[in-house]
Amino acid sequence: MIKKLPKIVIFDWDSTLAQTRKACVDSIEVILEKYNKEPWSVTKKAKRDYTKSYKENFANFFPENYKEAYQDYINYYISNKLETVTPTENAQQYLDFVVKNNIDIHIVSNKDSQLLKLEAKKCFPNVKFGKILGSDDIGRTKPNPDGLNLIKYLYPAVNYEDMWMVGDSTQDVEAAINAGITPVIVQNKETIEKLYKETPQILSKITLLNNFDELLKLHKELLD
Repeated sequence: MIKKLPKIVIFDWDSTLAQTRKACVDSIEVILEKYNKEPWSVTKKAKRDYTKSYKENFANFFPENYKEAYQDYINYYISNKLETVTPTENAQQYLDFVVKNNIDIHIVSNKDSQLLKLEAKKCFPNVKFGKILGSDDIGRTKPNPDGLNLIKYLYPAVNYEDMWMVGDSTQDVEAAINAGITPVIVQNKETIEKLYKETPQILSKITLLNNFDELLKLHKELLD
């Protein structure tokens, strides 16, 4: 468990700061149907590679014309689903708290950079993030640490263990560990705990929480 305050907090986006799953699924279903592909429930099981970003997976979903299909997906998403994206419960309160306490905040996501920036502006119009880095802004996406390393280089004098990576997935955990910063899980606690049950050396490095309420409580306790 974390025992001291962070100096920088880096957030994942999808299913961490924002709830985007329905928008993503509704959009990909439309594009799969347009290209006469199997529905998402079948496609994701047969063809999705969870070590790669969603964008990178389009080469698996639409091998003949993935660039065209991806652009159709982006266009449909922006026109029809962007407005359905919502902030995660109490994420705003936590962001307000850390900003008030002079902690720098950034986003590193595997999401398409264009969508990420549009969604961040919609969900948190009054929050000033330092960097908002999507898949087009970094070399290799999580679980590779490239995006986190870009943030680290902004703070050469900071002990990297004083940086938190707040996320919801194994990609976030492994990217944080690969970058030498502290992984904090705020969604999918039980799933992550089970996945790393057989690797206690990794599990011991993860702070496992259920939601932003618990993260805010922890952060306030560290201030006392």
